[in-house]
Amino acid sequence: MIHEDSAAWAKQLEPIFGAHRLEADGSVAGARAISANVRGPLRFWEVRHGSQTVVVEGSAEFRHILRTTSRKDPIAFQQALRSGSFLLLMVSRGTAEIALGGDIEHLAADDAIVFTAIDPFRIKTSAAFVGTWVNLPIWWLLELGGGQVAGSRTKLDGARGAMQALRQIWAILLEPAVEGDDVDDLVALLGNALFRALLHASALNKRAEGLSDRVTRFIGSHYEQEGLAPADAARALGCSVSSIHKACAANSTSFGQRVAALRLSKAAYQLSRDPPSISTVAFQCGFSSLSHFCHAFKDFYGVTPSDVRKRYFRVVDRLPPPQTA
Repeated sequence: MIHEDSAAWAKQLEPIFGAHRLEADGSVAGARAISANVRGPLRFWEVRHGSQTVVVEGSAEFRHILRTTSRKDPIAFQQALRSGSFLLLMVSRGTAEIALGGDIEHLAADDAIVFTAIDPFRIKTSAAFVGTWVNLPIWWLLELGGGQVAGSRTKLDGARGAMQALRQIWAILLEPAVEGDDVDDLVALLGNALFRALLHASALNKRAEGLSDRVTRFIGSHYEQEGLAPADAARALGCSVSSIHKACAANSTSFGQRVAALRLSKAAYQLSRDPPSISTVAFQCGFSSLSHFCHAFKDFYGVTPSDVRKRYFRVVDRLPPPQTA
């Protein structure tokens, strides 16, 4: 049975999941809490709640948030611009079950998983669940991996050394006394630990990497290439073009949409950090012309690249203090 306060709770979950719905919500209202915060480029939410199932719609809501907040709430818009295509979930207590791309991942306490936030998914948690959701900007992961991007999901084993280091760095990063340059240094260390954990998990993961994961990796390595097409991926991955289309369609997207989302996410970040010129950003992100880039950016985000530079540059510095729900 859905509790009467579910609408209010769902509203609090929107910054994490975007469009979603609650199913079989058995939480006790008093046990629910969300603490939101920002550290450098990372947004995160520490959550506590009872058993619940959340069905998330995926990237359509990401674009909707950008469109509806662009003129009314520049801070929310800048937060959305700096959000990316991946989520990290670290489970501290209880269990979680995530259904993504036709597979189900099971997580216990001290487990973690990184997966694409643009694809639809379902997460079911146990009673007395405690965990941390971290929004990982795709440009940040690209920089960590030298252009490589993780597959659509990678489960991280809490017992591995890299994951233990990640949790220790994370705990220090959350200390109130940590600020300024120390935040930047710790975020860099956190990124290195996360990247090592991803590499370690991928090497030891017995689950065969699916074609969708391989397509994601290919796009992450070649998104700057002008005219990138499904045929390029098919040749590199040793499969047919139709297989590429089917792998993307299984996650309710297309090859072109995946490439565009990655390019535009990186472009949005660069535009919010005082780039040398809009045209430089366009060409660095793989667009063949400035007019094409401006049209695609406006269509995807609902505002022009110039709007981002003029109205939203460094507005993230004015983010309000974190609040506990």
